[in-house]
Parts: sequence; structure tokens; C-alpha cells
Amino acid sequence: MLGILIEEFNCNHQADIDDADGRVQIYTRDREQKLIRTFIQDNISKGKAALMYLCGHPGTGKTSTLNYVLSSFMTGDIKAKLLLKLSVSMFNAMSFRDVKTFGFALLDELSQKFYGKAFDKYSKGSQKAAYDEDEIAIMVAKLLASKGDATKILVIDEIDAFESNQTGFLALVKHILASKTNTIIIGIANSVDLPFRKKGSAIAMRDAQILFEPYDEGQITTIIEEKLNMRFIDFPLLVKQNPIVKKMFFSLIDERAMTLISKKVSKMNGDVRVAFDIIKSAFVELQQRVKHFIPEGQKEESPDQMPEPKDIKITLELVTHVFKAKYGSKLPETLKCLPRQNLIILEAIVNLYAGWPSGEDRKINFGELQSEVEYLCKQQFMQDMIRSGATGIQNLMDDLQFYNIIEIEKPKGLEQRRDIKQSRFWLKVEFTELQTELKALYESKQEPLSGAGEAIK
Repeated sequence: MLGILIEEFNCNHQADIDDADGRVQIYTRDREQKLIRTFIQDNISKGKAALMYLCGHPGTGKTSTLNYVLSSFMTGDIKAKLLLKLSVSMFNAMSFRDVKTFGFALLDELSQKFYGKAFDKYSKGSQKAAYDEDEIAIMVAKLLASKGDATKILVIDEIDAFESNQTGFLALVKHILASKTNTIIIGIANSVDLPFRKKGSAIAMRDAQILFEPYDEGQITTIIEEKLNMRFIDFPLLVKQNPIVKKMFFSLIDERAMTLISKKVSKMNGDVRVAFDIIKSAFVELQQRVKHFIPEGQKEESPDQMPEPKDIKITLELVTHVFKAKYGSKLPETLKCLPRQNLIILEAIVNLYAGWPSGEDRKINFGELQSEVEYLCKQQFMQDMIRSGATGIQNLMDDLQFYNIIEIEKPKGLEQRRDIKQSRFWLKVEFTELQTELKALYESKQEPLSGAGEAIK
């Protein structure tokens, strides 16, 4: 089971357009799907050429969403008169050294699709350089027009790479858009506005632009859950009907671990592929732990024994370990440099955060913190810290803000004079990471926790 899930999360979360079993699925991009579908249908019904630009950060589902819409056209799920003869050509601009090379590749592919033979690029002479960029653009437009009854969709991924050959690409796009053909150009790139800052940008001629926002925490969770559901549906019926297997399968990722993955990835860049990579790595680690399981009370592996089903899961600690291994963390070294007073503050913050509903952000006011700090100081006999009061705590909090561990809310307007105890702050690092690293620090120093440090234990 773990091997199957490792493979499942080892790829993009969407199937390609030519997915043989037709199980192309897309989640949380309903708005974008509708906009793409409507754009294609509207322009084809008008019999005109058009350009659409899909942009947004990497891993936000641009290509996979487009593939899903196109696959629904090609499998006949969406019926339209002009879509009965649909031709989809997909290219990556980074695969071509210049626009002229791309133009010849486009002529070759269209000639093969329309007439079953490659384009004769030497018909004008012995050198393909005999054609200039404008002539190539005209030939492409004529070839598209020669099949007026067919719907042509040209998908160009990383289209902004052609902006380095601006004149040639502008000529190509202009001639295609000027032709009265059922041709849709769909360009995909990460850049939202960079291409439009240049004069003569072909992408600036777009008829529509769709921005794919980074996935938020809820969307990442939904995509992961739906991906797991789809994999479970594929299991044999006897397996799916086994209540023990079903319970174990849907308990493989601890709820707190799922929350950490979704929250951390959404804050990093919203790239769902990062979430998949974390889950895949966690499953690999889990598989190794199961394979080399050492029963309690024994010193060696026991191939005849397996962990209890409840112990075979991706836990919060495992996810924290994977994140740290892949992306590193400055927090452990930072904590080692902090004085005891700052660590007491952090211990108090951990205690205040503990038990707070997962997935919810919490802002704590200084009054709450001061009460918790005073309680901890009494356990540690740190009377000087208690006597420093709210001002002393605020100075220590300023240090923690400098190290990007917390963020203190800036007062606005008349709030400038409010009681310091009403000022609020929140964690900038993940609570679970702080909790884990603080515990590790205390253990490495062999220092006892203060009496109220239950949240760190």
C-alpha cells in the first residue's frame, strides 16, 4: 500500500491530456476551467482566431487545468459542431532555439496532421534560411486557413521565452490572429506582467488573461484528500470492503500532519507539487520504518512482526523531520544563541498555542503572555524577570521579532497610546517546529523544563 502511494505522489497531481483511462481529474480550479472553456467555445463559434494567456506561480495548476478542459473536448464530454474536427498541438517554447525553428516545427506538425506529410522547408531553395520570419509566419497562417472546417488549438508552454525573439514571434502571432481561422493560441507562463512591459510584446495582444493564484491551505488539503480518494477507488472491491484496510488507509496521514503540510506549503509558494514531494518523502521514510521495524523491548529487527496499524501513519513529527531535511531550518541554531529569558518567553508562547484549534491562526496579547511568563518564572525562581514587568517582556519580544520568530502587531492611529498589555503578536515560524526544536534544545542541554512546560513535553 505504501509503495502505491509513493508512486501516486511521485508525479504531478493531474493526468496528461492523453491519459489512456480517461481519469483526468482537476480540483479547486472550477472558475479557471469555466473561463477557459467559455473562451474556446465563444471564439470558435465566431470563427475567429484568438490568444489566451494563462499565468501564475509554478505548481498552481495552469497546464493541468488546461489539459483537463481540452481532454473534455476531445473525449466528447462537451459537444460543439466545430469541435468534431479538433486538432490540438502542444509545444514548449524552451525546446526551440528561436522563433524560426519553432515556425518550421509548427509547419511540420500541421502538415502531418492535415495532409499526412512533412512540410518541405527546402522548396524555396537548398537552405531553410532562405525563409525569413515574416514568410514563415505567413505560411503558418495559410496552412491553418487551408483547413477552415477544423478547430485548431495551439498550446505554447513557457511562451514568454519567445519574447527574447520579439520581432519574429510578434509577426507569427499577428499573422495567425489576422487570419479568419478557427485557431486558438493558448500561452502558458509564470510571469504575470513582465512580458507586457516591453514594447511590441506578442503576449500583450492577448484577448484574455487568467491568473492562477497560489493554492491556499484549504485547496492544498482538498487536492491531497481527493487524490487519496481516487487511489482508494482503484483498489479491488474485496480490499475496499475490508473495514480494517479502509480505516488504516484513511488514517495514513495524521490530521495535524496534513494541516502542517498545507499551511507551510501555502505560505512558501502555494506550489502543490511541493506538498506532494513532502508526502512522497514521508511515505518513503514510513516504508523504511515498517521494513526495519524493531519491536518494543528488542534490539534487532523482527521480519515476522509488523507495527500496529495505528502506528503506520505520517505523523506531525515525521512531516517536521522531512521539511527540515529538504529545506533546512535556521531555528535550531537561533534557539541555541538565545539567552534563557528569551527561551522562557518561547516556552510560554508554546504553552499558550497548545490546544488551539489546528488550522487556525492565533494572535496573543501581551497580557496573556505576561501572566504565563510570570508563572514559568516562579517555577524557575527567576524573580528578576518578573520584576522587569511588561516593558522587560516587550524588549525580549523585540529580540524574537528581530530573529523572525514572531511578528508584533503595529498599532494604528489612536491605538498608539493603548496599554502595552493589549498589544498582540503571532508566530512567524510553525508552532510544531518551534515546539519540537525547543524540546530538542532542552534535551541536548539536559535542562529540566519549567513546571508548566507540558506543551513541550
